[in-house]
Amino acid sequence: MKRKLGIAFTLITLSLIGIIVFQGYWTVNAYHVNKRQFDADIDSAMLRAMDHCKKDYFDSIRVVITKKLSSPDYLIRIDTTKAPDPSNVYYDIRIAHQSQRSLMMVNDPFTIRKLNLDYYKRKINFTGKESIPALLAETSFYVPNLLYHITWAMQMADMDAVMKRLRPGGDLYKVAPDTAVLHKQQEELAKQNPNPFTKTIRDTVFQNKMKELFRLRNITPRRISDSSFTKTASLLLGEHMKFMEQKKAKQTQIEAEVLRKPSALTAPIAIAPRINFNQMFKEQRDKNMPPNYPKADSIKIYRYLKRELEKANIDAPFTLNISGKKNTAKTFNTWYSETTQFPYRYHGFDFLTPNILTIDTRYTKAFFKTPQYAVMRGMMLNLTLSILLILLTGLCFTYVVRTIVEQKKLAELKDDFINNMTHELKTPIATIAVAIEGLQNFNALNDPVKTQRYLQTSREQLERLNQLVTKVLNVAAFENRDIDLHIEPVNIDAMLEGIILSEQVKTTKQVNMGYVNQSGVQTLNADKLHLNSVVLNLVDNAIKYAGNSVDVAIMVYKQGDSIVFSVKDNGIGISAEHITHVFDKFYRVPTGNVHNVKGTGLGLSYVKYIVEAHGGNIKVKSNIGAGSEFIITLPVING
Repeated sequence: MKRKLGIAFTLITLSLIGIIVFQGYWTVNAYHVNKRQFDADIDSAMLRAMDHCKKDYFDSIRVVITKKLSSPDYLIRIDTTKAPDPSNVYYDIRIAHQSQRSLMMVNDPFTIRKLNLDYYKRKINFTGKESIPALLAETSFYVPNLLYHITWAMQMADMDAVMKRLRPGGDLYKVAPDTAVLHKQQEELAKQNPNPFTKTIRDTVFQNKMKELFRLRNITPRRISDSSFTKTASLLLGEHMKFMEQKKAKQTQIEAEVLRKPSALTAPIAIAPRINFNQMFKEQRDKNMPPNYPKADSIKIYRYLKRELEKANIDAPFTLNISGKKNTAKTFNTWYSETTQFPYRYHGFDFLTPNILTIDTRYTKAFFKTPQYAVMRGMMLNLTLSILLILLTGLCFTYVVRTIVEQKKLAELKDDFINNMTHELKTPIATIAVAIEGLQNFNALNDPVKTQRYLQTSREQLERLNQLVTKVLNVAAFENRDIDLHIEPVNIDAMLEGIILSEQVKTTKQVNMGYVNQSGVQTLNADKLHLNSVVLNLVDNAIKYAGNSVDVAIMVYKQGDSIVFSVKDNGIGISAEHITHVFDKFYRVPTGNVHNVKGTGLGLSYVKYIVEAHGGNIKVKSNIGAGSEFIITLPVING
């Protein structure tokens, strides 16, 4: 049996460990899947935040374009042209800064159908000439070529501001005290060393080629695609920049010659420093930007990102990093998250400017140092169910193991009960058989004294058999809840005195019994037969489990609305580990393989059941070698 229990326990343990390992493996995989989903969600949230920033940018830039085009610094000219079909009317739109007035009519216009422009007029509630800047601003956001014309004109405004700094009176302009002398020397030196890089011819060729390229791009229908336009423009710009570098080198050589060959006309000369035009354009752009715009951008992105994360039910702290350097692509990390680095150019005219060399591109990234908490919150339902499943499985296994152990104990108790009952039944049966044999074979019938003694012995053994059978039947009855209590007034003193007398007569030990009714209680409403059996069982046990000299003290007293019966002995006592089990059915305090005192293990179980059936309770106090005390508490009113 023990071997089978060991195998069952091992299999159950292995099954539980397997379930825990599987649930752990599933949880780790689920975490990785949810972590990847978390990384994708924060990227999506950042992208939506960028879209919000872009929308805000275009809403504000529309107002800025309208305001700038409304100022006298910009010139707007709209001419009407007609196609061969009189119903198709086109507008040629030219936009230029005041500094480019002379080139306004030279450059190709932007052409748009009147029908299309009327559509945008209705969108802005066009009222007349004063609404033209607002009309052009609105149209530019749907027609990229017009937006290009407008931003180019604004770029020319920045260029004019930069060139003013290089002209006389500008902060970057420095000349000799006698400018006329310097010019004269340069002219003389130019005659001696002519510059082969003539400005007019080369610059005019470059301008004409670019002009033709823009014309092909802006006419309707287009003669050149955007990709071809960009490629051709890049090649022309590269050739022109190469020419300008050669030209600059030659000009530097000529200036050095002027300084190296002084004449009587010369005076100390200070040459204008070499200027990085892109840097100058950037400085001009920064002047046009609002103060602390990087901080304002950071606050705006943070606010939009937080709002988008809340919409996605992501509650995780994060920090925002905005820098001018582009980092490497992100990699997956189990305990750390970051978004993809998104370019951000939604400030000033950087997003719209055609001069990409002056664009201030900033890169935005959000860092989540503790994403695991947000990921685990998303898995809380699954984790909770997994833990509950493991706990439930563990409880089921525990219950099965306990049930098996209890069944094993019950089987052992039943085996002991059968053995004890066998001995208990054999003894009176054998005694009766001997008495009958004596009457039959040894002429005991002729001896009235022997006859009476044999008959008395047989009667006692039959009474003993009757008590054993009654106990077993009572146990079966109260297991099935079939016992009916017949409540009636019971005279306590008479009942207890009868029990004492009965036990003193049948025992062969030296018994000293004492009975005290402290409260003078006379009667108690109870089932007389069962109450008598209860006290009789306790007194009988006190005598059986004591030595040759037995002291039994019975005490009755009233305690509140209850009557207390106390039966105390000087027997062998019960250890603490067995006290809680003495009222269990078939349980006997183990004494190894030898039981000097015969019993069935049903007495105290029966006592507890009858006491509780009367609405009372029973408890025991005992120590090894110091005897035991059983205390029964019954309510005064019963039935």
